[in-house]
Amino acid sequence: MDPAQRASLLATKLRVLITERAAVDPTFGTFGGTSDGLVPVPFFAGAAALAGRRLFVLVEPSAAERDPMDTDPSAQPRPPRGWLGGAVVVANRHGCTEVNLMGDRLTGDDARRASRSMIPIRVWSVAGRALTLVGLLSYAAPEAPPTEALAFASVIAAAGADPVIEHGVLRAEVRGLEVARVQLDPYDGITRLDVGVGRHDRLAQAMMNQGQDPALALRNAVESVLALRRSGANAHPANQIAMSRWLRHVVGAHPELVGCTALTPLQGIEMPELKRLSPALLTGNSDAGPIVVACSVGVDLDAAIDAVDMAMFMGAHRVVLCLPKTDDLPAVRMVAGALTMAVEVVLVAADWADQTN
Repeated sequence: MDPAQRASLLATKLRVLITERAAVDPTFGTFGGTSDGLVPVPFFAGAAALAGRRLFVLVEPSAAERDPMDTDPSAQPRPPRGWLGGAVVVANRHGCTEVNLMGDRLTGDDARRASRSMIPIRVWSVAGRALTLVGLLSYAAPEAPPTEALAFASVIAAAGADPVIEHGVLRAEVRGLEVARVQLDPYDGITRLDVGVGRHDRLAQAMMNQGQDPALALRNAVESVLALRRSGANAHPANQIAMSRWLRHVVGAHPELVGCTALTPLQGIEMPELKRLSPALLTGNSDAGPIVVACSVGVDLDAAIDAVDMAMFMGAHRVVLCLPKTDDLPAVRMVAGALTMAVEVVLVAADWADQTN
């Protein structure tokens, strides 16, 4: 669909949702059953409109967010990364005192993350023309991997990769890039080390290297990635994805960059994906107590929100957003300064990859 046509349709949908809700719920808006008082404002992840100092936002995924290889249509498409931070930016720029977020894929996790904003934000689920207020869902840390999976940690370390546990999965990372993961085969019930960068590569490797020792395959993958994921290497997908996790690897090796003596990887709010922006988190202790460090490369308006959300769950006293100088943008700073916990921004040099061990 033509972008202009899609924008017009979304703006109309937003007006209908607001008008019909206001007709049955006077507290929702003071429009008298019409939408004449709404002023459209730009919003990259759907549509938005102002009514005085109230902001109304429709969060609408596009087909561009769909993974054509995903066999689970219920999970696709998803709102683009940064939609919540984007709404916070729009609200701050217009001096809003209230935000209403609407979307058919918004969840209790989104409502909890939205509650980290100093500006009150209500999250509504859309079903047809009806809106239902979404309650906050407490963050629940996933269970640890089974014992059989944890046994592969020594194999991963021996191959020269870093064993990293996130969302109940043991992964092998090389400078932040996942090159293997331990998972249960649903057909034979055997726990295996599957080598490959990403889901599709793992499937291809399994078909091409049947019978090969996984430890040997992992060592080969580690050597290949080390040759590419270094400063000065020619451009290659292996050194252009999972950049935030690469920065986490560097900051973890140099905790003095954020005023700590030691840092350990911490799982993020979202399941990590190769091509989707998300902050790579670390935790440790500083003079101010427990700390959460969010490493972010690229323009991720949700990075500070996720860091604060995790810090609130952990009871941390300090939150640091670690960025390359090239990604230090006003919008990122605006979100970091609009949350219920103070977020300290620490900049690393543009050539931070040179500090890779």
